[in-house]
Amino acid sequence: MKPFILLFSLILFISCNSKKQNDTNSLKELSFSKELLVDADHPDILIGDFSGMAVDDEDQIYIADTRLQQIHKFSPEGNYLVSIGREGKGPGEFDGLNPAIKVHENRLFVLQNNARKIDVFDAQTNKYLSTISIENIKINSKPIGTPRNIFPSENGNVLVSFVDPYFFKPEEGEAQKFVTLSEVDLHGRFTNEKLLQIPILFPTNNRLVYMEDNSINIFTADMYPDLKISSNEGKIVIAKSDSLHFSEYDLAGSRISDFKDQNSLIPFTNVDLDSLSNSRGDKIIKAINSTGKPSYWPAFEEFTVDQDGRYWIKQHDPWSDTQPWLIIDKSSDAKWTVNLPSDIKLYPGVRGSAYAIHESPNGLASVYRYTFEF
Repeated sequence: MKPFILLFSLILFISCNSKKQNDTNSLKELSFSKELLVDADHPDILIGDFSGMAVDDEDQIYIADTRLQQIHKFSPEGNYLVSIGREGKGPGEFDGLNPAIKVHENRLFVLQNNARKIDVFDAQTNKYLSTISIENIKINSKPIGTPRNIFPSENGNVLVSFVDPYFFKPEEGEAQKFVTLSEVDLHGRFTNEKLLQIPILFPTNNRLVYMEDNSINIFTADMYPDLKISSNEGKIVIAKSDSLHFSEYDLAGSRISDFKDQNSLIPFTNVDLDSLSNSRGDKIIKAINSTGKPSYWPAFEEFTVDQDGRYWIKQHDPWSDTQPWLIIDKSSDAKWTVNLPSDIKLYPGVRGSAYAIHESPNGLASVYRYTFEF
């Protein structure tokens, strides 16, 4: 599955009532070096998969292994240190490990979607500290949904995004479903049940569910737009990938500012359908036709905000082996661009570095560190 984000113009910054147009000719090609840190065939540890990762302030690497239900920890040089947790349902054990792990203020936060809990570990001693159990509350008489991502906050609480998904195309008159961003304390109490609530899209999370001959088929469908949420530097950033419009909110849920670009969207054509049919079979084409063929590819795939406040936006170039990235600095001036392999998941770090999970054609993954010169 492809990693992060897309873009083909540059960006207008809107702060309250002011606007600033960026000059695409001012973009600098970002130079970088690439270093292999962790190979999936590691001599010191059995690794099931690399599904997600986090990096702490000391550049120690935490890799989520959803196959073995563990977190593998490595030194900045890529040396194996320890594996945290194990498969199970007890304290400090994982049953449905979410790969979106987070490290904040020397604590490792691990979400388990279906169990509706967050396990917290001391990132220095690697010891289990506590479990945050998340109640399945209702908002306006409707279940809040399944927890999908977590963002530890500067105030000591945790922001949790909940998704109430559409599994099938909504019928006319069906009630709107939402992505809800809530805040819970370290005891699992909701300190703000509805910090933000955004109408969810169909298909939800780029998933197509198609039934045929009493069988259910689920497809990843990255040709449809999706909602993306990131949080860093004391703010929440939300974007819908059908446009290059990013909205910033403070931790109280008040909008701070927006920035956006004049979109140059890539048409989704019958040639794309033929390519999908050749690579993934006829059923995905049937699923797309029953859902409704999109007119355009999304404007971006993923975005994230690094610890220095820069925005990393993965642009979209269908069927290419590389994808262009745009990096925007704190003042929202678009300044750098870089092409990276399309089959990486990028995790910006600190001090001019970024980390990537690189999925090889044979299904094995490795972790690389990219060092950039801004």
